[in-house]
Amino acid sequence: MSDYKGLPYETIITAWLSQHGIAGDVAEGARNTTLYQLAREMRYIMDFNVETMVQAIPRWGLSEEEARAAIQSAVSSPRGTQMPRSLETLLSQCQAAQASAADGDAPQTDPSPLPAKLPPLLDKVVKLHPRFPKAALLASLPALGTLLSHLRSTYADGSEQSPIFFTVVQAPQASGKSFARRLTDWLMAPLQENDALERLKEQEYKEQIKRMKNVKELPAPPKVKIRSLPASTSNRVLLERADKAAPLALFTFAEEIDTIVRGNSAGAWAAKYDIYRMAFDGAKWGQDYAADNSYSAEVELRYNLLFLGTPLAVQKFFKRVEDGMASRFMLAQLPDTRGEALQRSVRLTVPEKNKANAIIKQAFEEGSSGELITITLSKTLRALDVWQMQRIAEYNLDPDNIALDILRRRSAVLGFRAAMVAWWLSGKQETDEVVEFAVWVASEVLQQQLVGFGEEMNRIERESMELLKQHSEKARSGRNARLFRELPDTFSKGDVVAARTRMGRGGECSYVISRWMKAGLIEESKVEKNHYRKITKEEKENEEVQK
Repeated sequence: MSDYKGLPYETIITAWLSQHGIAGDVAEGARNTTLYQLAREMRYIMDFNVETMVQAIPRWGLSEEEARAAIQSAVSSPRGTQMPRSLETLLSQCQAAQASAADGDAPQTDPSPLPAKLPPLLDKVVKLHPRFPKAALLASLPALGTLLSHLRSTYADGSEQSPIFFTVVQAPQASGKSFARRLTDWLMAPLQENDALERLKEQEYKEQIKRMKNVKELPAPPKVKIRSLPASTSNRVLLERADKAAPLALFTFAEEIDTIVRGNSAGAWAAKYDIYRMAFDGAKWGQDYAADNSYSAEVELRYNLLFLGTPLAVQKFFKRVEDGMASRFMLAQLPDTRGEALQRSVRLTVPEKNKANAIIKQAFEEGSSGELITITLSKTLRALDVWQMQRIAEYNLDPDNIALDILRRRSAVLGFRAAMVAWWLSGKQETDEVVEFAVWVASEVLQQQLVGFGEEMNRIERESMELLKQHSEKARSGRNARLFRELPDTFSKGDVVAARTRMGRGGECSYVISRWMKAGLIEESKVEKNHYRKITKEEKENEEVQK
């Protein structure tokens, strides 16, 4: 058998690889891991049959022995009682694509469809962006959260929440990411106009000071409130802006996420990652310096972010998925439009535009007053509780998908914050549309985070759990010493995988080989490619004598 319910294995495997950003060959150092991860999913549709999997799954240059060992390890690893949800979604997409190819209909591949009805203004955001309505909604939330940052509400765990959102719009070059600039300029127009006036006051004061060099008593600086900051803002300026804007939120839009990556590496812009983490939770941040040119303050930092970038640039930004940044950001993935003709833009009617602009202006005016409003969202909390229980049930069926249990928590928080925005847009009422929008945001954020970070997060969590199981260095040495003894004098990575599998351990072994190399127990074979040779006790003693 070479198919699953009429779907060729090759089609399913190609779709899985595409979903994980793999096209063509796999880099040499990642082949074993990629094959293992692929086999762990494919085992559910290939009857856990190693022989079938060896024939169907590509090897990317690995020997049959190495591939078989990795597949055997994957088949033997812990499994859920049902097929993983991620695989079910993938199969549904493949079936829809196959049906579309057969009858010409558009494929139905949406795992988190938009609600039938959206709150006011959000429905206009969708209307203006028919090609990527989901990305547009997620991209609109940082701007709307800034306008409505005077809102507060208590979450299920008792923490006070405000509408703070971090969004990354991801797509290849020249694929339409610039829509986010136009969307932001529209939603932030009143705030940006106000910022321009405030910057003018600030500039006039600086010029006045220059003309008063010999004056002993200088006038006090104006109290300006500038909230929309460029991507290249230093920490000192950020603190000053946050202090003067408190308790309201700041906002930064970056056309290229590379600008953020470069700026966060050194100098007065460094440590932004730590600042972002604190800003997401409204935590206290500050500094206290004696220098006259510094700024000393402590504030509850609130900061909305909207970044755009290509997949490679986004990957550089999220260099460590376990540091908490990945779960704080909403990923807005644009659909692949390569080969499609440019579509004409959609415009609102004059009455629609006037009504939308009136909503934006009202949001700015009320939000800028500085008067905090505390709201209650009891129906939303109940709906998100149900949503979380559903995700927990999915995790219990697929306990290897640790990322699902980790990411669903902040996804629910982001859904709750989205409800705060939707509540205000719905006439300050917790309507059904508000609740549905909150659940949709939680679902979409989780779906995109799992696609973007799930595999890497699961790999790291598996490694961490394995280390925790090894209670002491002595115990680790004992287990690996037995593994070392079972191997021949010259062995390959596949030999290590097979030996670990016989011992009831996972197939991944790169870190074990690395430890042996560092300990001077083995070296790369000069005779056989991709093989290692044990260093004898006599060789080590001779080496010490020569030293």
